[in-house]
Amino acid sequence: MYAVFDETLVTGNEMIDNQHKELIGKIAALEELKAGEEDLNQEYQKIAEQYKMEADKIKELIPAAELEKDICVEKAINLVRDNANIKDAE
Repeated sequence: MYAVFDETLVTGNEMIDNQHKELIGKIAALEELKAGEEDLNQEYQKIAEQYKMEADKIKELIPAAELEKDICVEKAINLVRDNANIKDAE
C-alpha cells in the first residue's frame, strides 16, 4: 500500500522520491514483474481492512490498473532488498 505526500511515494516504512520511483519502475519492467488476480485481491482486502470498508467498495474506488502498478513497485523493492549484498563499512 502507498500514499503520496509532496510527490514522494510512501510505501510501507519507505519513502521513495520520484527519481527513485522511476528507477524502481524500470526494475519492475525489466524483471517483467506482474500483479496477478490473487495479488490484487489480497491488496484490496488489506486496504479494506485498514479502512474498515468492504473490499467491493475499495474496488470501486481504486482502479485495478493503478493498484497493479503499486504492487509491481512493491515487488521490485522487495526484489532489490532480497538480493542486496550489504557489507559493513571498514
